Amino acid sequence: MGNISSMARASTALDSYVAELGNDISYDKSLSSSRFLKTILARHAYGPIVLKIFIKPDPGMSLRVIQRRLKTERDNLSDLQNVNTYQAFVETDKAGYLIRQWVGSNLYDRVSTQPYLASIEKKWIAFQLLTCLRDARLRKVAHGDVKSENILLTTDLSLLLTDFSSSFKPTYLPLDDPSDFSFFFDTSSRRTCYIAPERFYTSDSKLAEEKRKVPGEGEFEGWGKRDGRVTEEMDVFSAGCVLAEMWTDGRTVFNLSELFAYRQGTVGLEGLLENIEDNEVKEMISRMLSRDPSSRPSFDLILSTFRETIFPEYFYTFLKDYVASLSDSNESQTSDNSDVTFLQRSAGLCGMKIDRLLDEWESISIHLDKGPLPDGPALLLLNIVTSSIRNCIWPSSRLHGLQLFLNLLPYLFDEDKVDRIIPFVVELLSDDVAIVRAEACRTLIIVVESINSITPQNATFIPEYLLPQMRHLAVDNDIFVRATYAKGLVRLADAAVNMLEMSQASKTIGGPASESSTIIEPDYDSMLQEIQSVVEEQATTLLVDTVSPVKRSILASISDLCLFFGRQKSNETVLSHIMTYLNDRDWQLRLAFFDGIVGVGAFIGVRAIEEYVLPLMLQALADPEEAVVARVIGSLTSLTSLGLLARMKLWDVFAAVRGFLCHPNIWIRQGTAGFIAAAARNLPPTDIWCIVYPGIRPLLHSDIKEMDEISLLAALLSPLPRSTLVAAKVAALQNTPKGYWNIPQSKGTTKSSLAKSANESSTATQQLRDKGITEKDERKIEIMKDFIIKQAHASKARETTESSLPEADLVAGKSISLTDLGVTPQTIFISPRTVGVDAKADLKRLRPHLSDSPISRRTSFASRSNRGAVDNPLDEIRKKLATLEPLTMSKTDKPPAEPILTANTESNATPSESGLSSSIDLAALSRSSRKRIDSKAAPAVAASHTNAIGTTTIHDEPLSVRTTPLATGGLYPATPRGQAPYSSSYEGQDPGVRAFLEQVDLENYREPLLDFGPRVTATHRKRTPRIKSASSTPQSVTMIAHLTQHEGAITSIVTSPDSLFFATSSEDTTIHIWDSARLERSVTTKPRLTYRMDARVVSMCRIENTHCLAASAEDGQLHVLRVHVGSSGGSTKYGKVECIRTWTASESEGYVKSVAHLQESSLLLATSTSIIAILDIRRMEITKRFQHPLELGVITAFCPSIHWLIIGTSTGTLSVWDLRFGLLLKSWKAGGEVTSLKLHPSKGKGRWIMVSIIPPVSMNSGKTSSSNEAEDNSGPLVEVYDIETSKLMEMYEIRATRPSKHPDHPKEAEDVVLDKASYIAQLAQSAESVLGSLTKTITAQDFDNSPTVPSPSKTELDLIVGQSWSSLPRNDESVLMSVPELGSKNDNSGNGSPGWMVTAGEDRVVRYWDLMRVQDGFVVCGSQKEKDVSFKQLSNSGPTHIYTLPNVHRHPNIPTRERERQPLRPHYDAICKLGTVETPFSSCIISGDRSGVVKVWRMEGGPVSNR
Repeated sequence: MGNISSMARASTALDSYVAELGNDISYDKSLSSSRFLKTILARHAYGPIVLKIFIKPDPGMSLRVIQRRLKTERDNLSDLQNVNTYQAFVETDKAGYLIRQWVGSNLYDRVSTQPYLASIEKKWIAFQLLTCLRDARLRKVAHGDVKSENILLTTDLSLLLTDFSSSFKPTYLPLDDPSDFSFFFDTSSRRTCYIAPERFYTSDSKLAEEKRKVPGEGEFEGWGKRDGRVTEEMDVFSAGCVLAEMWTDGRTVFNLSELFAYRQGTVGLEGLLENIEDNEVKEMISRMLSRDPSSRPSFDLILSTFRETIFPEYFYTFLKDYVASLSDSNESQTSDNSDVTFLQRSAGLCGMKIDRLLDEWESISIHLDKGPLPDGPALLLLNIVTSSIRNCIWPSSRLHGLQLFLNLLPYLFDEDKVDRIIPFVVELLSDDVAIVRAEACRTLIIVVESINSITPQNATFIPEYLLPQMRHLAVDNDIFVRATYAKGLVRLADAAVNMLEMSQASKTIGGPASESSTIIEPDYDSMLQEIQSVVEEQATTLLVDTVSPVKRSILASISDLCLFFGRQKSNETVLSHIMTYLNDRDWQLRLAFFDGIVGVGAFIGVRAIEEYVLPLMLQALADPEEAVVARVIGSLTSLTSLGLLARMKLWDVFAAVRGFLCHPNIWIRQGTAGFIAAAARNLPPTDIWCIVYPGIRPLLHSDIKEMDEISLLAALLSPLPRSTLVAAKVAALQNTPKGYWNIPQSKGTTKSSLAKSANESSTATQQLRDKGITEKDERKIEIMKDFIIKQAHASKARETTESSLPEADLVAGKSISLTDLGVTPQTIFISPRTVGVDAKADLKRLRPHLSDSPISRRTSFASRSNRGAVDNPLDEIRKKLATLEPLTMSKTDKPPAEPILTANTESNATPSESGLSSSIDLAALSRSSRKRIDSKAAPAVAASHTNAIGTTTIHDEPLSVRTTPLATGGLYPATPRGQAPYSSSYEGQDPGVRAFLEQVDLENYREPLLDFGPRVTATHRKRTPRIKSASSTPQSVTMIAHLTQHEGAITSIVTSPDSLFFATSSEDTTIHIWDSARLERSVTTKPRLTYRMDARVVSMCRIENTHCLAASAEDGQLHVLRVHVGSSGGSTKYGKVECIRTWTASESEGYVKSVAHLQESSLLLATSTSIIAILDIRRMEITKRFQHPLELGVITAFCPSIHWLIIGTSTGTLSVWDLRFGLLLKSWKAGGEVTSLKLHPSKGKGRWIMVSIIPPVSMNSGKTSSSNEAEDNSGPLVEVYDIETSKLMEMYEIRATRPSKHPDHPKEAEDVVLDKASYIAQLAQSAESVLGSLTKTITAQDFDNSPTVPSPSKTELDLIVGQSWSSLPRNDESVLMSVPELGSKNDNSGNGSPGWMVTAGEDRVVRYWDLMRVQDGFVVCGSQKEKDVSFKQLSNSGPTHIYTLPNVHRHPNIPTRERERQPLRPHYDAICKLGTVETPFSSCIISGDRSGVVKVWRMEGGPVSNR
């Protein structure tokens, strides 16, 4: 690096230099365009890092001197808190590298970022900078390039000084040549120059003469020699420029020309210092920027001079040491455990820091003065909390951070609360833990309420920012969160209105001057309306919540809510919802209702109270809970005291509550006395002593002088005993004595009704005493009779509903027996539906009626099928039921029989209508419409966009038609004699039940896939072999087709079920349809049909029993294609390829990598994000979705079954999924990355899976003698596993030598750990090992001793399996007939049935493996050398070993006539896909390679003796 500025720079890409540092570091982006040091951002496993690259002009250049200096600097500065030095130095032949940690923000960026730096924050940054430079000077280290870009700032405002450059950058620069300055120091291209003036020298100076004596750039004798040391005065000047830039909010202090002018004295500091308001700061900066170096103070002098003037005392005594101790203590606590990785250690630092701040708050608060101060430490402590709270792992730490916000609240200005606290609390509203969300909501409300002043910019932040961010809390899953939000919503709304009024007041005070402001202030009325609409929406959601705790929370502040809304909206929004709370079973909710109803009554007015509220309160006096009754009386007392009850209504209330004066509950007695006293204060004396007092006198033992609460309670008779009250309730329920508990309708006044009730008491006395009621309590019971009757029946009704089944059991989602609910089950039989009904359209029409009112529901979809009548099993059931219940069901086998209908039915129905009980809803028809059932239907005109498909016949039954709606909304069948496609044994007339039964029928009806074409079955005709052969297995092949239409790699080869055609897909976005009949007759090399997708086709499969394909592309599209093809007159005609279904995966799902047809109407999908999904091709909707663990690798292959699925991944993991329940049953490791999966066709009873793998490349070859052997014997290419035991059963391998007679012990199934933490630990260990390898010095001896790089191992990319070939004879027909079904019990895994496997891959060789007779295998496609092999088998105690071995010939020269005859026979690129097709003449194998070439090989037999 040094002083040479004219070095040539290579133009090589920077990422090539990064590659020299190993695989752990990857290039991200460039940070600066400096010519001296290329600065880039790189990625590492532990986080982003900064690389500074010095590109050597000559590989012979050595940087050892510079490296030694940098290492000395790093060691000297290692214990400083505010220094971020270079942590690693790497030198290669091409370049030198400086590596340090990346920090996201520097001082230059932070000055222009909101919220802008406050005065105390600027002072704290300046203090840290000056302290850091002073401490570095004490360690004999100078910086040399102090500027705002080199001062890094963390989110907690901790300063990190970086890029110390005095070791490799020149100290002095020529005054007449600015190129050196641009080369070494102008890294940001801003042309800012903060270098001290004395560092520039003139051409005639002594320093210039010494530099001329330095050798040229081609000679390196002077490399690394310093031209002078950077003095403290030089760094003081640069630091002064940085501080001046910070205090002027980012203004550039000097550029190069201005610094030259300032050096000469033509420019001063006056214009710069005018923008700084603090005089002390002005003085400090002016002294630091002095032209004379001797006039500049040292760093230590600055810190001591301006102590307590610029820098507060707590900087020195408290804050500096405490901030340093926070980081040091956290690191020491996490470093005690050596097993903790770097990522785990750094993840817990933030939580520890917040926990410690809260624990030590009492000692911290000593340094906080009362109230907010400009120079107080509260804002600096707030930065520490906000920087840590988002990264806390434990919820308790986040809760502690919220508590710290509240603790700091009294010491902060209102603007800081809005800009610095609220955004962080809002982010916690979406926390995963419910208690954190609730506490964040509570903290937010407290913060907002504490704001007393607001800036115009923030006047509307509550309705525009806060309320939309808190909207989701009203529908949160947790009850506690919703209850907390409900309790604070009104407080939030009031705060929003207060801020709007404060903004309006400041606007009014400002007068016309405020009009010139660039801030557009909202209109007051429109903003208030917006706040009310948002709060109304949220309040309505909370008022109708499903649980009572949320409702109780909002009732706690219901009066404030009414005050916010006003009278009209309180009536419309609040009252209409809270009145329904009285029907709730939770007595605490009813209690809370009467707590808040008084406040509501003050806003809704007297009339609304009398008409709506008062009747409910009088009814609630009979509530079974006595606490509710006491609260009702208390609410009536408050309404009376406020004058909200009219005088005429007071009499009704008095008559209802006067009997409570003798109630056993003391709270009820006291409340009643209080109500009577309050009513007396609002009535004239005549009404009090003539009407009220006579009504309560029988309950007093003496007269009273004043009608107040104390006098009434003192004169009351002893209350009615609790046992007597219970006995009276029992008597009321039994109505004994007869007629005593009947309450006559009162038509007169209260006084007349009391006189009438006394007449019947003499006849009932004896019967009341029989119930245990004494004569003394008779009068009390007589007065309380109304209450006793109502409460007794209310308690009985409540106990009946609650004792039948607990509410908690119904809500908990457990299995509940219907008999426990008192429901008698009824079995309903539904007849099968015939083809001809549009189930999808019927369902769409039916579902709205299931949710709407039951009036005029359509319950019939009766229509005739074009296939005629269908045998209905309900007929037999009805015949049997008719013999048992002849009065309720008519027989359907006698057409003249008249059905027995209900009493409301007046018209006759046809037998078909009576037999189909659900075909018409007679109860929904009017009287006139019933008489028209047998008459003609009214014509109906409508349009349908559905395609009609069918055949025309003559003299046939009427075709299926839609039912015609009548004027009354009912439906009846257009052909009454026809058999309806749907009927049930339900005889009731409930329209809701009928609609539900029909919905069940429609949902279970599987509509035929008419647009998929006719059903196609596979043809298994036995063909005559082309040549006579005694062998049932193929002995040779002939290439019959070479197809080159594709331009990209082949991705799928699919054959139709009847082998009429086969389809190939490619990465060139095309799908070609090939006619299998034209492979050998009327030969053509062009496809019959072509379909093009919008992106690369990834996978394709056929839909069984149809001529349809499902293809997926990389853009997420999945198309279901129908190939229009038909046979007529012995020839095949092709129409077109039609896209009949489409489905698109979302961005989060990726794209479909593999697709397979699972069942009749289901596709199994595997996406690039390892999502397993089942797609219903009828509706094109996902029915099931499972997430395969991403840590197991990317899904590369799968093998589906009806109920289970086997998955292979890129990490070599095999997994078994249960598709019924979505369970990952097991996972184990295979021998390498999985490329293809197939079930074993002849062994294992369907439990053996054949896996083609990519063997791992082994770099360890310690034996030089066996290096060639290791290269040729690359390991198994196909492995066979038992799914149940995960045991390796067979291995297929390509070998150059015979395997050992004593093979290694077979590996045990390695379980896969599904613990993400274990994977992270393994990755961290591997990263540490790779990073450690970087520090190892590589010598020439290491290259001499290193082994040769092994060649890539053979890899099988695809395999196909089968049992036999249709074109070849079968020696033993019974062998194929005895193939067991998958999962059958009679299976011999060792002696399997005939079967074969074909493999192909990277080596461009297609191999045929005979699974029954291994020696009959041969090479289908390949060079002559690769074909000259033998297939052998080695059986031992472990897995069966099947391998190929080159033949040994005495004469190595083999004729190549066959190869010359077919020059296009071998593939010239990797074979990636295989397939089979049965042509009309032979059985063939299809192979496709990466270049897009497709070849077809005919299998031919031969004499058995040849093998």
